[in-house]
Amino acid sequence: MYSKARRSADVLVAAAVVLVALAPASGVASIEAAELSGTVTDATGLALTGVVVEARPAGAVAPVQTALTDRTGMFTLSALEPGPCDVTFTLPGFNEVVRAGVEIRPGGATTLDVEMKVGIEERVVVIGSRAQMRTLVPSFNIATHPISDAATLVRPASLRNLARDQTGFYMMQQVGLNWAPLIALLGNSNDRASRCDEFINPRFTEVPGCTDPNRGSGAGWKTTYDRAKGMFAGLAAGYRFGPRLRVEVEWFYRESEYDQTSPVTSATGDTFAKLGGEIQRAEDRIGSISSQNVFANVYVDFPGRTRLTPYVGVGVGIGLTELDYGDLWARNPDPDAIGTAAGLPNEEEIRRNLAGTTTSKQAELRDKLAGYQLLVGVDHAMSKRVSLGIKARWVGFGRFAAADIEWERLRSHASELRRDGSEPVTFRIRTGDPLSFVSVSLSMRYDF
Repeated sequence: MYSKARRSADVLVAAAVVLVALAPASGVASIEAAELSGTVTDATGLALTGVVVEARPAGAVAPVQTALTDRTGMFTLSALEPGPCDVTFTLPGFNEVVRAGVEIRPGGATTLDVEMKVGIEERVVVIGSRAQMRTLVPSFNIATHPISDAATLVRPASLRNLARDQTGFYMMQQVGLNWAPLIALLGNSNDRASRCDEFINPRFTEVPGCTDPNRGSGAGWKTTYDRAKGMFAGLAAGYRFGPRLRVEVEWFYRESEYDQTSPVTSATGDTFAKLGGEIQRAEDRIGSISSQNVFANVYVDFPGRTRLTPYVGVGVGIGLTELDYGDLWARNPDPDAIGTAAGLPNEEEIRRNLAGTTTSKQAELRDKLAGYQLLVGVDHAMSKRVSLGIKARWVGFGRFAAADIEWERLRSHASELRRDGSEPVTFRIRTGDPLSFVSVSLSMRYDF
């Protein structure tokens, strides 16, 4: 009996010890630090800088926490006690705002956005032996006017079209993707008919028209290519004139990977009749189109009551454009399939010389193109100086053209018609339509 009672007592003592140990731990765990943040704007939606934000727990004697809004109007108060809290917003020239009983959630973030209205304030300040009348709106420029007595009268200025002081330089970097539309390549050369080629027909002077000055007037071809996509990257340096207007100089690079080979299905002159017969293979290839671009841009921002700032812009500039180009023309290796020499006295010789020959070129073609662009995007203020955003653009250029291109092989010999080099053969490549592309990129901007 005694031992049973003793064991019961021991159990009660142990339980009491556990409760005493857990009680403070539970109480401590229930008190978790909280955070209060938000944005302060005026009646027009423009962010206010330098607003004093004070938070005091309601009905409790606790330290008052204070913060100032940054240039984007944002503030953050950390390590607040959970529960109701009175928050006061003050800024000279504006009516004080008090938010009583704001509920601070434990262990989380509470958001409180406030709009402050302008208040009328006048006061006299003695400054030495000379006074000036100053028209003052906090966080903005001060206009001064001399007066005769030793006092300064301070009052809010006209509030129409006020803008917070956001002038200054910034830098931006961006990376993303671009998409280019389908394009057509048009080619033409100053080549003569194969029977006029001295390397193929040593007796070319006996063929009518082989020495006429009008060379290659009908020699042309066309190829088409589907859409392409690729990478996009850029850097920019700019200057902000206020909350809405800014200008910048931008460099960006884009590479659109076509990586396509297209058969020549449209040609002019003698070339068309030979496709699929004497000419067994005729094709052009585009590896990629890339450009390094320098543009001058103008933007209009639309700041609001949140951290998001949409904007639109326009720019003009120049693009150093490269087209990764290749072509291949291959003759039928069977001399009997060569019809170029039909009716000529040395027909058999021409057929043997021409059968199985190839014409080819692989090169980076270059052109300098003027362009313009339209831009739209939105930035999110992460801090006083750093913003992250997303930007879309459409960029248009002129038609790409590259001329005086020599073939690496022309009918399996040098790009010449005469053995003495008196008639070099060149060709020209151009796009049927102006070049363009669209891009979407992520950006990061730093304001100085």
